[in-house]
Amino acid sequence: MRARLIAVTIVTLAVAAPLTAHAQRSGRSTDGDFGGRPSFGEEMGRKFDSMGDLKQVLDKITLTSEQRDSVIKIETTYRGVFRVSARNARDLFSRGRPSMDDLDKLRDDAEIQRDAEWAAVGRVLTEAQLPALQKNMENIKADDARRDADMRARMPRGGRP
Repeated sequence: MRARLIAVTIVTLAVAAPLTAHAQRSGRSTDGDFGGRPSFGEEMGRKFDSMGDLKQVLDKITLTSEQRDSVIKIETTYRGVFRVSARNARDLFSRGRPSMDDLDKLRDDAEIQRDAEWAAVGRVLTEAQLPALQKNMENIKADDARRDADMRARMPRGGRP
């Protein structure tokens, strides 16, 4: 199952990235919110873009130069995966208002990839560094849960954005 997910992701990167590169948007879209709040699609896209960043998960963990090189390779490998997830989120919203099931699937798929990235980082660290990594992962997941609850609370009735 995991190998299949990775294979699908690689194929998606190889085929879809060149075809959709011209469609990438920049700046903030407001979806009619005159206060300048980004649209749900942009907000989710940014969330997925930032999921591959390992700075927060490595907070207060001192790395050797060899570990740092390995972490950079891991981060570079997964950056493309999260960009595909971000693009998929933006595309889903550009077609209309997606169902919560569609949004949950996107988020769950991205979290699977994030967990795989974190596991790869864990294999690079020493036993002494692992408790700090675990604590950082728990904090990030708690922050994500709060952010998701906030986003759902801002959605119109029916749980649809």
